[in-house]
Amino acid sequence: MSEEDLRAMNSKESAILTSNLSAETLICEQEIITDVLQLRTLANLCESLEWFAGHISSLADQLGAAKQQKSQFVHPGGSMVKIQQPLPPVSEKTLKVVRSLAEDFQAESEVCLIVLHLEVRVHCFFHLIPLAKQQSNYCNAIDDMDPDFNVIKLNKDLANIEDTLQQSLHTKRFKYVFEGLGHLVSTILINCTLFLKRINENGIKKMCRNIFSVQQSLTNITMSREADLDHARQYYELLYLTADEILSVVMTHGPKHSELEYIHLFGLLARSRPALEAAEFHAKLGRLKDLEILKALVARGPQFSEQEYANLLGLAYRSERGASDINLPQLCKRLEEILSEYDSIV
Repeated sequence: MSEEDLRAMNSKESAILTSNLSAETLICEQEIITDVLQLRTLANLCESLEWFAGHISSLADQLGAAKQQKSQFVHPGGSMVKIQQPLPPVSEKTLKVVRSLAEDFQAESEVCLIVLHLEVRVHCFFHLIPLAKQQSNYCNAIDDMDPDFNVIKLNKDLANIEDTLQQSLHTKRFKYVFEGLGHLVSTILINCTLFLKRINENGIKKMCRNIFSVQQSLTNITMSREADLDHARQYYELLYLTADEILSVVMTHGPKHSELEYIHLFGLLARSRPALEAAEFHAKLGRLKDLEILKALVARGPQFSEQEYANLLGLAYRSERGASDINLPQLCKRLEEILSEYDSIV
């Protein structure tokens, strides 16, 4: 599997796992496996079932080979001696049963591995969700130099799980358990902007320390730099900028995040900086939609007529404001600005 395919798979997994996050989502301690000995037992069971399935499959192959072979006769000293086969021939039905058993044990082994894979991810949700929902005011007057307590607990938890599983799991299965974890943590932390009440410069620094701390911990486990967490850090560093400066960065370098992530970012800015009025906030969102259309124009060139683009902007406007009527002259003006920017770029 290529690195690009692996990243796409990790992205899809993170999207699925975080899709059910809401303001009420919290995971209780009773919902996770806190005893690492139980995780070790599960890992040992995974390896044992894998070993057993392999040997049963090997037995099935030998039985199949014995069935194909016929008894051979040799003539030592002129007399005929029958050479016995190491395994007796079996019926096709018996052979199918043995192969089916091997597949069943292999499937059980894979279930154990998937449980370990998901359990580690549930631990991340357990420790990181309270970061935004229970201690959601990152507006401290004092610059706290330490990561959040929940992040420290997560790092300790992951280190304990690593020590436990490393002794029991094969290298490739151990890698599968922790592979893509950085992408999930990055996605969780980015989604925290939806639930944070406010954030100031000290809060941004603290969140970046949280990200760096988790990144170090995961790097020590996977022995590779978790670049996905750089993505989360860069996202939070945008909060140092004003809304206009963020839009300028998007215009200059292209969008590095999804439209929804930018909307959450602007929402947190609006909550953190009361000077950003509601009307201005909606104007920034409108400009963000303009940039999305402009990006499509630059990438593929104009695909529709000016009227069709005006209709598209009208739909975006109604969706954004929940309005039933639109100001067509204003939309046409916005469209002219977009097309003018497109002409200046190309």
